[in-house]
Amino acid sequence: MDLSEFIDTYRDAIAQRVVESYPPRYRPSDCGKPLPRLLRTPLGAQADAIRGAALSLEEHRGTTVVGEMGTGKTFIAA
Repeated sequence: MDLSEFIDTYRDAIAQRVVESYPPRYRPSDCGKPLPRLLRTPLGAQADAIRGAALSLEEHRGTTVVGEMGTGKTFIAA
């Protein structure tokens, strides 16, 4: 069995184990915290990225934001 077959076969079990071992620190459905007034309105999931980064910064001195284009990285950095 090669790696791609292994992942295809055990995908659900692997994902479940990862979530159990490393639970998300932020879940959009659990956080209704309103954003303060911003110069621009975040689009789509950008508000969730902003809230997640803010939550991380409340608990740590620094944080790293990694995401695809359009997820709010520049918005957060500004």
